[in-house]
Amino acid sequence: MQQLTRFPVTPGSVSQGDQVVVRSDLFDEAHNKVGETHGTCTTTRGGADEAEQCVVTYTLPGGQLTVQGMYFNYVDQGPFDNAITGGTGEYEKARGSVHADTIATDPKVVRRFTIHLV
Repeated sequence: MQQLTRFPVTPGSVSQGDQVVVRSDLFDEAHNKVGETHGTCTTTRGGADEAEQCVVTYTLPGGQLTVQGMYFNYVDQGPFDNAITGGTGEYEKARGSVHADTIATDPKVVRRFTIHLV
């Protein structure tokens, strides 16, 4: 399941200052649900070359990971990388990054997240 709600500054367009709230389920490679993502993004550059600053929490077995970073060109659903900024439980001292690739867009957006812990 995925939920995405955009709160636009100017209805009908993507503008600087728009807020986006997201939530989605996380699955492992065997398609078992293993957690969720919860986050917010703020549009920092509007228009066709949109940019968003995002802060997301991944809830996983054993704790949570927090990530932060830029997301470009939402319309194209391109790949993105975010920095791991911290965690709880088993991830209390986590550092590293999360890489996301879009692997499907129809009938819904499906992304593969690869977590790189250092």
